[in-house]
Amino acid sequence: MGLPSNWKMDIAIPQYKNIKMLKRCLSSLANVNMPNNVDTIWVVENGGRCGAHSVVESFKPLIPVKYLNLDEGNLSKARNLALDTSTSDVIFFFDNDITFDENSLVSYFNSLELYKGQQIGFFGGPLTPLYERQPANYLKPYLPKSVVGYHPFKYDQVIDSPDFLGGNHGILVNLAKSVGGYDAGSASGNNSGLVGEETRLMEKIISKGFTGLFCFGANVHHYIPKDNCTTTWTLKRTYRHGLTDSILEGSPKGRILFNIPLYLYKMFVVNTLKFILPRERTRFFHINKVAFCLGKMVGFRRGYSIRNGS
Repeated sequence: MGLPSNWKMDIAIPQYKNIKMLKRCLSSLANVNMPNNVDTIWVVENGGRCGAHSVVESFKPLIPVKYLNLDEGNLSKARNLALDTSTSDVIFFFDNDITFDENSLVSYFNSLELYKGQQIGFFGGPLTPLYERQPANYLKPYLPKSVVGYHPFKYDQVIDSPDFLGGNHGILVNLAKSVGGYDAGSASGNNSGLVGEETRLMEKIISKGFTGLFCFGANVHHYIPKDNCTTTWTLKRTYRHGLTDSILEGSPKGRILFNIPLYLYKMFVVNTLKFILPRERTRFFHINKVAFCLGKMVGFRRGYSIRNGS
């Protein structure tokens, strides 16, 4: 499974609520060098109709954009709707708060052309943050790559790890469909605050014998509001990582109490005490660990409820 000589690509932008960001994103797309093989730009509004349709209509004279709607607010399902609707060979997903360099899309095209004879199933490029306000230095080690930026190489590079960010990645359409697309995060189909859906899709693609391609020239810019550079936001994000890890882990191993492994209770108590009486590490290091523990605890309890239908 690879790219034909006359391959086509689509672009998908999941859209939730904020049409100001969508206008900014589409305006940026209207001013890039657009490869001739771009077929459709899908805007997938999810979680209610908040004006995205009229925005899409206003850009139709400039770019090949079409509107899709999903009543439920669910990022994975929005991506899957675009994936299922696409008839192209490759689809690239960008967040609605992304803007582009002049040659971001051309760089993707050139890199895929160069490597299309190889067994490559997913793609990604650099991400540069555009801060409303810079995060505090002590927070930066705890913030995700989508906030601090992602520039792993200074050249195109084939990789065998699921590293690319949700805001700037692409996949082979039929390959992604064959492995079930983006998972919605739970047996009920609700993503329930989980993170990393694109990572899990890349892992499934790697398990089929495919690799990824980092496209150095395909840089995008990610707008970071000041509220996403706070201690509260960071702790909530860490909590969601813990939640995700435990739900995906399944049944807890070893000794448990109330369906939660005993080691998590110990980790919670130790880091709470170290937060109160810090020594060699910052206080934030320990409260961040507490947030992760809480997420894992809730995740194990939620996973138990899902498995037992309660």
